Amino acid sequence: MAQIQLKQIGYLAKTHGVHGELVLSLNEGFTIDLIGEFLHIGDAVFIEIDGIPVPFFISDNGLREHGSNSILLKFDDLDKLKASKLVSLKVYLEKTKVSSGAKFEEDLASAWIGYEIADKGQSFQGKVKEFIEIKGNPMISIEVGKKNLLIPLLSDFIVSVNNKRKFILLDLPEGYLDAML
Repeated sequence: MAQIQLKQIGYLAKTHGVHGELVLSLNEGFTIDLIGEFLHIGDAVFIEIDGIPVPFFISDNGLREHGSNSILLKFDDLDKLKASKLVSLKVYLEKTKVSSGAKFEEDLASAWIGYEIADKGQSFQGKVKEFIEIKGNPMISIEVGKKNLLIPLLSDFIVSVNNKRKFILLDLPEGYLDAML
């Protein structure tokens, strides 16, 4: 029997309302648009209970946007009392589902051309010049001063994207910039 590979997408921040809805706060690197692309009514998410991933199925009308980086979830057969016991627990999706959203993430990245970009831990700032589609390793080209820097399009490197401000915050591995600049 094959073992399911999981990826954490967030945690259950609190209950919402009186019908057992929960607020899923998304981890950095995940957007509402990206999650909505591959998570649907009837699908299972996995909630880690006592170290074991337990599947919960999204009920009809059980998936709605809530705030800038959270989603309202309603699961089958879950009332407010049962839902309250799940608050603060981690939520996972099958890695295959998350990977299927990669093309959607690449489409979003091509819209980032012209966005300002900065690194969380270092003092570089630049601008996204182009999206480079390399099978299995998409990249963005960033103009830093008079140099171009290539950054792999990995959700691990992207802290946040603010589409209103046209700004991307990265958290690159230590030494990455030194090797590139």
